Amino acid sequence: MSLTAPSTAPAPRITYGAVLGSPHVARLLGGTLTGRLPNAMAPIAILLWITANGGSIAFGSLLSALYGLASALAQPVKGRLMDRYGQTAVHVPTALLNSSLLLSSRWPDRTADQRSPR
Repeated sequence: MSLTAPSTAPAPRITYGAVLGSPHVARLLGGTLTGRLPNAMAPIAILLWITANGGSIAFGSLLSALYGLASALAQPVKGRLMDRYGQTAVHVPTALLNSSLLLSSRWPDRTADQRSPR
């Protein structure tokens, strides 16, 4: 066992440019940001959709929070399923299910009530 002092040479600096210049990093980062954008925008869209159709901010916030909670609880399950069956086999059905449920959800249009004759 040696009792010499450890080397005091400075560690090499790693810059953002060096990381982004590595092979496949820019493509992976772009795909990740694009793929996660709907998860970040859906709660905002739900809140805006509810308030634009005459709902309260509290109700819109509740639905946005429930969407975020469901997403947070589903992510570990999706991760395990992806490890077992592969990304494509999990992403395609879950994306179709999420999209169809968001598109099929209805909120009454209160502007139609204002246009109808009394």
